[in-house]
Amino acid sequence: MIAEGKIPQFEDMEHDYYYVLLGLSYGELASIDQTDWMIIDKMGNVYFYSELGGGLGVSTPVQGSVGFGDFYSDDKENSGEYRDAIKGESAGFNIDMGVQFGVSKGANSPVARDVGITSGVGCSVSERNTIYLFNVFDD
Repeated sequence: MIAEGKIPQFEDMEHDYYYVLLGLSYGELASIDQTDWMIIDKMGNVYFYSELGGGLGVSTPVQGSVGFGDFYSDDKENSGEYRDAIKGESAGFNIDMGVQFGVSKGANSPVARDVGITSGVGCSVSERNTIYLFNVFDD
């Protein structure tokens, strides 16, 4: 897929990470949301992402979101520094209007911001957990 141009060369990625998320929303104007799926970063690290949150707004019962993010740190030299910045627990806030704008911060990680396309309209707060799975370059 990289050779076909469907996924950019990792070193050519404009942003620190890209994500694809799927979720379920329980409730109408006030909701509880569970979202999971995958993140891949500029160094080829792949993560499982899980988020539990609450929000105000409207959304489809099944949600989808794709987008990108960047974290604010001077430590972006190698794969391990990316892993340390992205993995672990964090808290976040999102504003969704078909386009999603989010910010998150973990106890041991820098502030990150996300921009994506989503199926909801509203705002939410969430607890997030990101687990490192593997690096695409490792044998």
